[in-house]
Amino acid sequence: MKQLYKRFGITIDSKRAESIFQNKVKNQLESVAFCSHLINETILWEFCDKLGIDYCRVSKCKGLEHINYQVMFNDVRDFSEYLLRIQTFLDILWETDDTGTSKDLGEIIELIMEESPIDLGYRIKVSNKKAPQILPSGCKLLDEKVVENVLGLLEMEQYAGIRSNFEEGLREFLHPRTKATLKNVVEDMTTACDNTVKMVFNDSHLGFKHLFKDNRWQKLKLNAQQKQIFFSLNDWMDKIKHDVITDYSKEDIESIIYLSAIFIRLAVNKR
Repeated sequence: MKQLYKRFGITIDSKRAESIFQNKVKNQLESVAFCSHLINETILWEFCDKLGIDYCRVSKCKGLEHINYQVMFNDVRDFSEYLLRIQTFLDILWETDDTGTSKDLGEIIELIMEESPIDLGYRIKVSNKKAPQILPSGCKLLDEKVVENVLGLLEMEQYAGIRSNFEEGLREFLHPRTKATLKNVVEDMTTACDNTVKMVFNDSHLGFKHLFKDNRWQKLKLNAQQKQIFFSLNDWMDKIKHDVITDYSKEDIESIIYLSAIFIRLAVNKR
């Protein structure tokens, strides 16, 4: 489709691309393959309860009691909230043991994102271990070589503590980029790095900052340049957390995500 838009000289802005994406997802949800079994009363209630939506209002339509699933995705304020609702839906499907449908829907959404006439700024990771995860996208090469690699590496149960914070940071970055949410991302990345050090050295009293004391960084076989990069990363995150640095941007936080991912991958692979 991207090539067809170019061929006919059609320029698509971000709002139009988001609308196209939402319409395509709606079409899939309305298809016979999904609507015949995808939504039931339990799932609808779980969805409404998690997001604070009035269940009584959405479970009935025109006086007839039936599942009015369309309202699950109506009246959203912006594209981020729409994606939040999609993510919540995918999570509920997975939690209710409909893992196959959750994964199938995730793969469909992945294809819709790939076919978007412009980059939507998000991607979706589909795995066999958990519900598909909608994540912010940056440089495609870095996403594949760094973020995707780390998420795959951390799928083993022993890395659950690291993965949960790393993924939480990615989810926070997915939300509107206010100062509060950006700072939360930094805190999540710090905790993920802390947990990495705890696991690697098998010491619950250690954190990321302790890596640079007593030459512990040498035990990870880091070279002097890598040590300096991660020392600066720790200092950068610490200053943001304690409001010493307040003029950071979303691009700064994206850099912190990538650098944290690189540290986690190096540490886990070299333990």
